[in-house]
Amino acid sequence: AGATAYEWAGSMGDSASLMLCFLASQLLPVLRAAFGATNSKRGDGVTDVVAEALPLVLLPLEHHPPPGPARMRPRAALRLLCAVLEDKSTVRAWRRPVSRLFSSHNFFDMSAGMLPLWARVVNTLSNLETPKAAVTALLAGRDVESLSIFAGKEAEAAAAALVLKRLSFVLYAGERDQYVGALQGVIFDKLVSSLKYPGNTHAHLVKAEALLLVRILAVRVSPLHLQALWPIALAELKRVLSEPAKQPPALVLSAFLLLDVLVTVLPDEFGYHAWMFVVPEEGPNAR
Repeated sequence: AGATAYEWAGSMGDSASLMLCFLASQLLPVLRAAFGATNSKRGDGVTDVVAEALPLVLLPLEHHPPPGPARMRPRAALRLLCAVLEDKSTVRAWRRPVSRLFSSHNFFDMSAGMLPLWARVVNTLSNLETPKAAVTALLAGRDVESLSIFAGKEAEAAAAALVLKRLSFVLYAGERDQYVGALQGVIFDKLVSSLKYPGNTHAHLVKAEALLLVRILAVRVSPLHLQALWPIALAELKRVLSEPAKQPPALVLSAFLLLDVLVTVLPDEFGYHAWMFVVPEEGPNAR
């Protein structure tokens, strides 16, 4: 994997990307050798060095890189961050800056190639707490910057939608059924309140993300634990799809995407309700 990363970075012709890939494979082994494998203070020494270097390493992840070969620097920086996560003694160095990056408003402005890397990072961050505590902290916006007192209704709705999108990503990044303990009383309650988001002008921003959250739950949680989800999902699907012309296009698209996932992924569990939305084909070509 290291050789592949070097070849990838070298083909881009960017020295910074090449250096980040080199550090991803060599930084921690060098630090362990420098501070000794059995030294009682090894962890503190490694953590101190990583804490000093991390702000520079994370710079490509905080700002959009210029076009050209430099556009590959964020992925190279993320590879190095993933390597740092493997040493448990470095948690104190990366926990706060990684939380800040995940809470950033532009976190989801990433390339498809960075998605599995970020999933690994976010799952490691979430595993520092119990599933319920991690979800509760995320929904409380512990690491999110507060909105200005002059923020309008659209900004408030966008911020609420972003919280749901982060929650969906946490569930996506985790193991199957990892967050079952946070469903009742936390995730389901948040889902219900989001689908009842007040207002008509910008509420669809929040509701569309709530439907995305249901899609993620359908594929990351066993059907046994989703019985309480069906009344919630069905009510919103019926509301949106009964009069789609009167709904914002983004919300209608989210509803159809959810319906597609439910019928495809959970045909036995959701099939009983599918007749309300999926009309059997008629005529000579009907199956």
